Amino acid sequence: DGTYSVTAKFFFDPADEDFVKKTFVKDKNLHLKVYGEAIQDKYTHELTIMARSIASYHEQPRMDDAEEKRVELHLHTNMSAVDGLTKPDELIKRVIAWGHKALAITDHGVVQAYPDIFNAVSAAKSDLKIIYGIECYLTNQEGKLLPAQAKHTPSYHCIILVKNLVGLKNLYKLISRSNLDYFYRKPRMPKFEIEALREGLIIGSACEAGELFQAILDRKSDDELKRIASFYDFLEIQPLANNRFMLANEKYEAKTDE
Repeated sequence: DGTYSVTAKFFFDPADEDFVKKTFVKDKNLHLKVYGEAIQDKYTHELTIMARSIASYHEQPRMDDAEEKRVELHLHTNMSAVDGLTKPDELIKRVIAWGHKALAITDHGVVQAYPDIFNAVSAAKSDLKIIYGIECYLTNQEGKLLPAQAKHTPSYHCIILVKNLVGLKNLYKLISRSNLDYFYRKPRMPKFEIEALREGLIIGSACEAGELFQAILDRKSDDELKRIASFYDFLEIQPLANNRFMLANEKYEAKTDE
């Protein structure tokens, strides 16, 4: 795909020459699947695949065939450290090709993707509606904490979406405070700060790392769950496969044995 390459070697009999000539042709739509052993070549001293099997194919782009398109409200770009790979411009091209009408951007603790997202939509001359947002690190602390205190104060994932320019300005304020006043390993965002700047914002409960989901795993009482849920404007529901990792993680084993 033009981003990286690795040498693949194979040895063939003269009888296979026709296959080689037909398979290895210059065609931008042609892709090769190579199976073999990755070794350090003793001549070039570079990573090389000694191919055992090679098959050609033409890539079929993934499409969204749903008649009613969803609006994704939790999505990461490559601006989310260790949690996103897609570049903003590539993301916008894909979403437009799928026929989606709106999309939320919710990178972890940052908003650096906003300019590239805006420019990509403008360049495409699309009417795609961008919902600007963030996935913040929510805490229940009541003020500033020393590092020793912050160490024992849990943080949870929380989705914040912007409704209007007032909300966008409030989100920027919250992000600044999370980095300047409450940073401990990550830019934390206390719940009381969100409440003070909640105008123009929509708050969501996020994924399994969210406060509500964790409370359910901890088997909190119904009254406690209702109290926690009352803070949020919407509760996020994800495909079951998103949380399949919990079944193989000892951290969750005791919580999910029932």
